[in-house]
Amino acid sequence: MVDSLISQVVQGRSVSAVIGRLAVRSLLEDGYFAGTVLKPFTNNWMATFEKCLTNAAVSGDLREYPTTPHLSAWLLHHIALGLILHVSPRNPTDYKVPKHTLVRETVRFALRGIGLREEPIKRHYNSRFACEVEK
Repeated sequence: MVDSLISQVVQGRSVSAVIGRLAVRSLLEDGYFAGTVLKPFTNNWMATFEKCLTNAAVSGDLREYPTTPHLSAWLLHHIALGLILHVSPRNPTDYKVPKHTLVRETVRFALRGIGLREEPIKRHYNSRFACEVEK
């Protein structure tokens, strides 16, 4: 789920990029559009992510709950939103790495931030975006 979210942002898929830009503008003003756009995210993605995080805790894959699953989901979303701000302009931030590396390292950073242990990250995480680039 995390890889999919970050990959969409970094790849700049047309719909995601446009909605992201509009949401950022909205957040800088009254936030109404952003709130409307985020409602499906809040209702679906976040609920699923929270369940995954709870299951990871039960299985012992989390170091600890650094925060609540709900807040972890929001903070993860905000990492993606921050990336939108830096990869979307005509002159995007030069991270000096290929896009697949940016996706992989951002996802690994986020997974560590939500408390996932290094072992399950190494065992389970394989960036789909990196696999697409390598084909």
